[in-house]
Amino acid sequence: DDQRIDVLLQFLDPRLGVLVIEVLKGGANALLGALRGTIRLEVDGREQEVDNPLERATRFAVSLREAIASSEVPATPVGAAAVFSGVSRAEAEQLGVADVVDLDHCIFKPDLDDAISESNAAPLLRVF
Repeated sequence: DDQRIDVLLQFLDPRLGVLVIEVLKGGANALLGALRGTIRLEVDGREQEVDNPLERATRFAVSLREAIASSEVPATPVGAAAVFSGVSRAEAEQLGVADVVDLDHCIFKPDLDDAISESNAAPLLRVF
């Protein structure tokens, strides 16, 4: 993808369903903020606009739901989330990301850190 955003499928548990996540990586891509309905990142030293990652994940989730519904696969719930792996929710709010993305359906760096340090991904399910 020319926007350097990864779309990942995460199979959590067949009883729970499928989660489509769009990850804005921390480190290499610095989150600069939101402007005119887009997210601004620093990519390789250049400022770049990218689409709302939650909307992108949601569009893919809708397509996946439709494909599952028209197949012989048993009914499977499909959800969507965005991951901001380099910032906290408070930092995302300060950068204006809440003007573009519904932060209640996002996972942030502290969420990931807690899940890793506690070896318990259950708190990540709060976005659903």
